[in-house]
Amino acid sequence: MDPAPHGSQERSAPPEVGVGLDLVSVGRIRRVLRRSPGFAGYFHPRERHAARGRRDPAAHLALCFAVKEALLKAHGLGIFDGIALRDIAYDPNRGAVRIEPVAAKHLGHLRHLVTTARRGDFAWAFVLAIPDPATDRRFDGS
Repeated sequence: MDPAPHGSQERSAPPEVGVGLDLVSVGRIRRVLRRSPGFAGYFHPRERHAARGRRDPAAHLALCFAVKEALLKAHGLGIFDGIALRDIAYDPNRGAVRIEPVAAKHLGHLRHLVTTARRGDFAWAFVLAIPDPATDRRFDGS
C-alpha cells in the first residue's frame, strides 16, 4: 500500500459503489394487477395512493417496481432475498427513494441516486448506491 500523503490520515476505503438497472413492461404489470390483485401488496401504501391519482396507474407502478428491482440489484440482492418490496417506496415527483427502517438496517448506510424514464410500454430505472458520509461512521475518522 502506498504511504499516505504528508499531513493526511490513512482511512479505510469506503464501500464499493453499487449499480442497478431494471426494465419493466407496463403491460405486464397491468396484466398481473388485473389477474392477481394481491400483487399490489408489493407496493408501499404511498405508491398505491399516488397510482390511484394517475391517468395510467399501471405505468406509475411499473416505474416504482423498476426502481425497487434496480435498488436491490445495486445492493447485490434479488427480489426474494429478504427485503420486502413494500418497504422500498419511490416518489417520482421528488426522484427519491424512501426505505422503511426494517429494510434500511439490511441495506446499510448508502445514498441512492435514481434516474427513471418511460418510453412506450417500458419503464426503466437506474440506481446508484453510494456511501453517505452523513450517516456512515467510517467517514468521520473514528
